[in-house]
This record gives sequence, structure tokens and C-alpha cells, in this order.
Amino acid sequence: MSATATLQRLAFQIADSAARSDIECHCAWTADDPAIRWFDISKIEDASSEKELRPVVDMAVTYLDMRNLITRNPANANWVRPYAQEDGNV
Repeated sequence: MSATATLQRLAFQIADSAARSDIECHCAWTADDPAIRWFDISKIEDASSEKELRPVVDMAVTYLDMRNLITRNPANANWVRPYAQEDGNV
């Protein structure tokens, strides 16, 4: 694998991880099944930081949507589950 290809692969892995972390760290979580945790992208956990964190969360959701690395709950589109490409979870 060329250095450029390796760098691109690493860049995607870092960006994927950062986007997942932004959602997991900043959004309130909920569960409709004890085994499955959903993150509510409409609710920032620290309400006092909503203004600063809303653009970060929105960008993370857009990025993961474009990479097909996010699952939305069929009953509530604001509930999402980000996943790693290697997870195979959909």
C-alpha cells in the first residue's frame, strides 16, 4: 500500500472515530431495548453548551451519514447509533 493510500485510510479512521465520539460524548442516550443504546441527536447532554456543541454534533451526524456509518431508529429519526466500519453493525 502506498504512503498516500495509508495516510488516507488513517485520516478516515481518525475522522470516523472523532465523529462517533462527538455524538457519544455530547448527546443524551436512551434505550428502547436494554441491550441497544441510542443517542438522541436532538438533545445535547450539557444544555449550557448547546450553542457551542450543536454545530459539532450536526457536522458529526452529516459526516457519518455520508460515510454510511450511522443507523437511525425507525421509530425516531433523532435516535442514532454510530458504528465503526469494521463493526458491521447496521
